[in-house]
Amino acid sequence: MSVDWLVNFDCRPKRDLSPLGIYRRQQVLERFETVSAMTRRACPPGGITAIELDFFEITPQGQPLIRTISASDVSDLSGTLEQYGKECASCPANVRSAAFGCFGSVRFPVTGNADHWLISNLPEHMTSPAGSMLVNVMTRLGCDGSELRWMRSSGGRYFELGESPRRSWRLPRGSFSLDADALYEAMFLTSGTVGIAPYHGLLLCYLVGALDEVSLPRFVSTQGELIPTGFRFEPGIEREPSIRDLKMFLLALFRAGRMGMTLSIRMPRRPA
Repeated sequence: MSVDWLVNFDCRPKRDLSPLGIYRRQQVLERFETVSAMTRRACPPGGITAIELDFFEITPQGQPLIRTISASDVSDLSGTLEQYGKECASCPANVRSAAFGCFGSVRFPVTGNADHWLISNLPEHMTSPAGSMLVNVMTRLGCDGSELRWMRSSGGRYFELGESPRRSWRLPRGSFSLDADALYEAMFLTSGTVGIAPYHGLLLCYLVGALDEVSLPRFVSTQGELIPTGFRFEPGIEREPSIRDLKMFLLALFRAGRMGMTLSIRMPRRPA
């Protein structure tokens, strides 16, 4: 389970295979590889002649479908992805520097270290440009974390911590507080029907400390005409998987914003 993201950059692989087609092919390959490795470890040498897996999925028409995948099917899928993946090397939307690097995910469960890391990067003072913008944006969006409470209370399936860490600040009149769930809500659940808009994505990067505050006033005052440079977080050198996933997501927002592209988000569905 994960929060999946995609930079909506038009390219031949997406046109030929469709974004969902690429995602499903990758999913099949990963699951087949995992199950095959487990089977080989559990069975004696030479005891396996063939492996077939049944995959349940929903068709574009909404109908349930069970597909049986064999090793030959996996080979065909792998060959197709490898052929198209060669075009990703020079793609400006390749956030992860890998084949189909415009796709990515924030995997569950998110660790407590990641929760604390995220809110620790918020502005120190609400009187700073980023601090004032944080109050205004979160108030306007109405993000209080309530939309994610069901995930937080799912016994560690989605979040390691049962209670979201919180920070509070004093304002000239009153106070302002924010927890990690409110930030996740702003990052993952305010994408609308077409994805996170470029301006919104860059603004989110500012609010959580991924970009410095120097160019924030000019960026906001020109409604995004002066595109910022300089990304503060380096995902490649991060050892904590959850923090690395969050840094990669913010880098995707930054790349998409600079290119004028939206970023699509796919969230787990809330149980009925």
